[in-house]
Amino acid sequence: MVVRTVAPGAVGNMDLHYLSLTELSERIVARDLSPVEVTEAILARIGELDPTLKSYVQVTSESALIAA
Repeated sequence: MVVRTVAPGAVGNMDLHYLSLTELSERIVARDLSPVEVTEAILARIGELDPTLKSYVQVTSESALIAA
């Protein structure tokens, strides 16, 4: 099992997928991140990996961003 530790404040938008939902929530509450930034980063990660993994039937990016 590989565990990646991330120092607070050391995560770029493209690395947000390594954070737990608790960590993301804490950073959103502290206004270090916005829900839109998190959503954009996760959608970018899906766009990067899904052509190979084919794990999503449909990605509703626009709806996700509106909800964020």
